[in-house]
Amino acid sequence: ELRLGRHTEIIWALGLLAAGQASTITATFAGQVVMGGFVNIKVSPWTRAIITRAAALGPAVIVALVAGTKANSGIINTINS
Repeated sequence: ELRLGRHTEIIWALGLLAAGQASTITATFAGQVVMGGFVNIKVSPWTRAIITRAAALGPAVIVALVAGTKANSGIINTINS
């Protein structure tokens, strides 16, 4: 039985997605400084954003897809406990 309502899982997932997006935006800005200032690589902002977000979110998405729903539920329950 869910004590907080049936839409709690969706709200939790949206919160996690927002947190992930915030961290990837920070990584995008850091990548821009490193690529533009230190390494002197010229890349369009869209390409830079795609590269840094894929590097940040790619491994997590792969693990989530490979592990499956049951394993992900167990991981989330462990984190929340």
